[in-house]
Amino acid sequence: MVSYKNGVLRLSSERDEDGGIVQIIKKIYGIVFVLSLFILYRFAFVKLVSTFVAGALLATALLILLFRKKPNISVPYNFIWYFVLTVYCALSTLWSTYYSTNITGTLLRMAVICMLITSITIYVDTQEDLERLISLFILGVSFICLYEFYATPVENWTTGLLGGNLPGNNSNEIAFWAACAEMMAFYKAYIKEKKSYYIPVLFFITFVLLSSSRKAVLMSLIAPMGIMLLATYKPNYLFRIIGILLSVFFVFYLIFTNETLYNIIGIRMKGLSEFLLKKDDYDTSLFLRQYFISVGKKLFVSSPLVGRGFGNFSHLLGENPSSEYLNFGGTYAHNNYWQILSELGLVGFIIYYSMYALIIFKLAKRVFVERDRLSYLFLVFIVVLMIFESGIVSLYSKYCQYVIALAYACTFATNKNQITID
Repeated sequence: MVSYKNGVLRLSSERDEDGGIVQIIKKIYGIVFVLSLFILYRFAFVKLVSTFVAGALLATALLILLFRKKPNISVPYNFIWYFVLTVYCALSTLWSTYYSTNITGTLLRMAVICMLITSITIYVDTQEDLERLISLFILGVSFICLYEFYATPVENWTTGLLGGNLPGNNSNEIAFWAACAEMMAFYKAYIKEKKSYYIPVLFFITFVLLSSSRKAVLMSLIAPMGIMLLATYKPNYLFRIIGILLSVFFVFYLIFTNETLYNIIGIRMKGLSEFLLKKDDYDTSLFLRQYFISVGKKLFVSSPLVGRGFGNFSHLLGENPSSEYLNFGGTYAHNNYWQILSELGLVGFIIYYSMYALIIFKLAKRVFVERDRLSYLFLVFIVVLMIFESGIVSLYSKYCQYVIALAYACTFATNKNQITID
């Protein structure tokens, strides 16, 4: 029997309860999942490795599907979503101005992401499965951060160079994963009341501060506040909110009063505040980002429906030099909204953000109607991500898509021991 439920298209083949073999395969998947996080980071520049890792994850997930009581054939909605998006990106090259091998490489990366996110959706059936992946994500990102400390000479720990030691990796993306792991660890510590998770919370915040990534620092501070705001069932709710606000204030106090932290991240935070206040002396990187956005707007206006073609922003950017800077070809918009609108138009924009709309709609129901506590984490994540996509491109980022897949899985993961709060 063919059915569609919880975001999955199924060809049913009912079986009895999951057997011991499923539990064994799930443990194998967990090991492969942790390894995939580290390997995709460690060998980010080697495309063959990422393809092999994604294939291993998907194959293991398909084995789980084969042996569990669930159906034999399953087509997750997020696979359909990202597959359609990838196909549309490929088709857009038909009307693009430029085509290069870099575009082919990015399309292959998206195919790898498609396998990764599909494996997560197949693996997750219950909230217990999702909770396990959250713990494994925290473990995997801990290995990455520890490796960064190991690979970076001690004298460079305080120079803002953490996160960029290996080719193919962007320090902002590594810091983004650390901020996501900090968010998950805080959920485990505060909502699940597993106090030992406060240790990784402090570890990830330290890493993020030393990475000099403004976005990751702000994410790591805003997300816990969002989770606490939703957890209205906690006793002494008002005092807890005051406590987290004081903690955030203390972190900013350290950033601007500690000489080392000020040189790493304080100066950049000051530049951001001056930019927001429209002062003239904010840092150059923010000026360039504004310029990239202005070019993105022009490209969107020139072809609003279907865009100028996937991967063309960097090429067309070089044709629109500013008076101060002659050429920026080879970069990207540093803004997910204008990257998509300029290259893929309104069609691509609607396809991509349809997943976000679905996640927000379903998680909002689970948070405010069902009072599902796990949904607090991922509703906060998706909202925070949309805020910071004004400064990052998540479209083909494996770092972002991993966590978006977890958020999507939260929309259908069953909670057999759900506690309803009146």
